Amino acid sequence: MIEEVLLEIEALLTGQRGTNSGDMAVLYNRVKKLINFGPGQEGLNES
Repeated sequence: MIEEVLLEIEALLTGQRGTNSGDMAVLYNRVKKLINFGPGQEGLNES
């Protein structure tokens, strides 16, 4: 189910739905880059 959420986020941000190879870490990292969830991103609550 989490995979589908990540794929939908990817589709919304890029206009293309990527493939799911079954490796959750690869999929998560691919989407993480798109939404820029890095520690330096402004507006993120660190608590």
